[in-house]
Amino acid sequence: MSARIAVICVLAQSLIYGFGDPISKFAFAILPVYPALAGRYIIASLALLIFAGKPLYHKFRQYPVKPLLLPSIAIGLAYLVGNLAISLTAATTVAFLCSLAIVFTPILAFIAYRTPYSWKHLPVLGMMLIGLYCLCGVAENGISSFGLGEVFSLLSGFMIAASLVFGQSAIAKADPLALTATQTFATTIITLIAAAFVPGGYDFSPATPMVWAIVAYLGLACTIGGYLLQNAALEGISSSTVALIQCICPVLTALFSFLILGETLTTIGLIGATLILLCLIAETLLQQK
Repeated sequence: MSARIAVICVLAQSLIYGFGDPISKFAFAILPVYPALAGRYIIASLALLIFAGKPLYHKFRQYPVKPLLLPSIAIGLAYLVGNLAISLTAATTVAFLCSLAIVFTPILAFIAYRTPYSWKHLPVLGMMLIGLYCLCGVAENGISSFGLGEVFSLLSGFMIAASLVFGQSAIAKADPLALTATQTFATTIITLIAAAFVPGGYDFSPATPMVWAIVAYLGLACTIGGYLLQNAALEGISSSTVALIQCICPVLTALFSFLILGETLTTIGLIGATLILLCLIAETLLQQK
């Protein structure tokens, strides 16, 4: 896969997630988080088994499963601890700390595989962090304390980075569909286990037809589509570049939140969004050199 197509895949994934975030907020107001997550991943797993069961059977016989496990467990834990963090601290704090995956990814790639990271990317990375800090509202609201919610947020960001780094290694031994299926099944199992320990974790009774439609979108588009696009992109560009481009997702989330929920950005938030877009343009130019 060419680098240009890989970038388009990441942008498409960010668009899917950007739309999914505000409609998730609507769904979570009716159906609690853990039943919604359980429903999301059950739908995704069933869809893969129904529509891709036969090719997946042959792929799992052809490819070694062991290399697929690390990125799959990592992405499952990322979603689990990320949602725990939201219940313990401010959502803006969670959004920013999870975005630190752009810092963890090159560090982890170097530790695990000695993947070099050019110094010329560091100014872009620094400006991207400032942009995320402003966009997520942290610059205005501040981080008043550092407790368990903040720890879970950082852990989620690290797990996102691990899913990218180990996912790129797994892609060299398998293909995007096999990795996507393994990640989906692993996340489903982790979510179902976690839901068992939460009161009402399997109570789907509050869900309306609209909520089920949103959960289906999250399962089919965000889980299967999002994972598949990300894994395909890892065939053409590095995990560090994927993590950096994914920073456009909060910008798209802000746009869709304005269109769907009527939420508006502060002046600081607009500055942050502009910085992120400028950094993405700068990174694209650096990749072409």
